[in-house]
Amino acid sequence: MKGGGDEAAGAAGGSSKDEAAWKERAVRKWEKEVEACAYLLCGGVPPVLEWGELEQAMEEVQKSSMRSPTSVLDEEGLPLYSRCAAGIVKLLRGRGLLEEGEVLEKVVGPHESSSEPKFAPRASVRVRSDYGRRCQWPYPYHTLAGFLFGAEGKVQSFKGLEANTAAMAFGARGATQPVYVVSFPLDSLLTAPETVAAVRGMTVDVEVVEAWLEAVDPVQRIFEAWPKDAKRERMRQFRSEFEHAYLYGHPPAPGQDLSSNAVALLVEKNLVAAKDISETVSEREKVLLDYQASFSKKAFFVKKSPPSSSS
Repeated sequence: MKGGGDEAAGAAGGSSKDEAAWKERAVRKWEKEVEACAYLLCGGVPPVLEWGELEQAMEEVQKSSMRSPTSVLDEEGLPLYSRCAAGIVKLLRGRGLLEEGEVLEKVVGPHESSSEPKFAPRASVRVRSDYGRRCQWPYPYHTLAGFLFGAEGKVQSFKGLEANTAAMAFGARGATQPVYVVSFPLDSLLTAPETVAAVRGMTVDVEVVEAWLEAVDPVQRIFEAWPKDAKRERMRQFRSEFEHAYLYGHPPAPGQDLSSNAVALLVEKNLVAAKDISETVSEREKVLLDYQASFSKKAFFVKKSPPSSSS
């Protein structure tokens, strides 16, 4: 997304910035929507924002996201399109087009902070299943099993504290949450019968923040006992509904859900129109596909052209 309006012109006009635009294109749905919002807000007539001030806001977001001593983002900061969404929110708040209260309510979620772990090793815990709530903390996820809503496991250890760095980039107050290593039975996370049988007795360790965990009451568990197959199906339904809502086909990126929430708020406030976002994404895809086709065609003819004969 480097270059702002110049990049858009370059991609359309065949300038030397085409290659940079192609390499740094938005790939995932949420990235494309954030990029479209940036083009609509900075490229409108008259523009709501200027490209230069958006780039400056993104740089400020990047610097602040790397300063937290308890952040997992220290090495690289927030991803490009999370910085872009956070920069847009920051600038619109400064102009009075977004209010602090609605950003906190509809983008980042409630303030949840704790510095003292409440779960001891070997404690039985369950991942909360209210995935629709706004939350400043990363969704529990494992690359093999996907999202872990409703999964039960045992705390192995307390790892430390994590800061809400991504949420702070969108205007939240600073907060910390204890992070635990939780062991989950793998056969309870997978759904395919043949896979379940193959992994029986195996576990996976996942880092989960305390805000997503709740204690399991042994007595209540008896009263609410579900057969294992039913539990797996319930978890599969949780994951399916959530992934369908957010179109997840990959591990979540830091700030991704906050960025999607921000886009939804921009639409709700009529700062951008959903139709315009869709059309901008489609046009951007067309420009990049045309560039890919021309680049591939040029590479093909260069490869196939006969070597020049020496005199």
